[in-house]
Amino acid sequence: SCVKKNGVHYSLSLPSLNERGVVFIPGFTSGKSTADCEALRMFCDRQSLNFLCYDPRGLGESDGKFEDHRLTDWIDDASSMVRVMEEATSNPPIIVAQSMGGHIASVIAQRQLCNFHAMVLVCPAINFGQIFHELVCSLLPSDVLTKLHNGETITVDLGDFEDWEPFPYSMALKNDFISNHLTPSPVPGQFPLRIIHGMADQSVPFTAMLDLKPQDIFSTTDLEIRLLKSVDHLVLSSEHGFSTVTAVIEGLWQ
Repeated sequence: SCVKKNGVHYSLSLPSLNERGVVFIPGFTSGKSTADCEALRMFCDRQSLNFLCYDPRGLGESDGKFEDHRLTDWIDDASSMVRVMEEATSNPPIIVAQSMGGHIASVIAQRQLCNFHAMVLVCPAINFGQIFHELVCSLLPSDVLTKLHNGETITVDLGDFEDWEPFPYSMALKNDFISNHLTPSPVPGQFPLRIIHGMADQSVPFTAMLDLKPQDIFSTTDLEIRLLKSVDHLVLSSEHGFSTVTAVIEGLWQ
């Protein structure tokens, strides 16, 4: 069923009531209409797993314009969706989070905004605000860069760079990213944590993820990191990446 709550449009499938569900937290500028999300939904349907996906505010069928929203809003949206699944199933869900969604999930865990059973982070862009900003700036013409630094909202078109669609961008958005970085305190909780990263990822290089030392960021001792050779940022779009992620979900479901 498709429902809207607090301006967030979401799709909830409940083939197995009273069993825990999967909540998909999408990456930057992504929502529930992507091929990755649809593939996950179909997998969960085949396995009779409860599944929730959604459009963050400013995207898809949810309220507002993208340029009027910030990471702060998208953290609230994700937290709200996790609570929807927990209330619907009476069980904390498994979070599957992609790219920026991986950072959002990590913030949720650190701030203890809601309950979850386990977390699967796919190419997580943890504390990536400054690095992403530098990437964007390196690809902008000088006149557009000047407008950005003058406080204007610009449209960023990265061309064929890992299938990015054009998106609005501003210094206000960048600053909100950084204000929502994880704090130095370790993320609490002894939940199962699985990190899956493509070694050919150009948007969020796996080395940047390893440099953060996730074994220090997260308190949990149930941590596994899987590096996929020759797979880029679009892990869920590759056969090897998708099969790895779904096998991990099945393992956590047991």
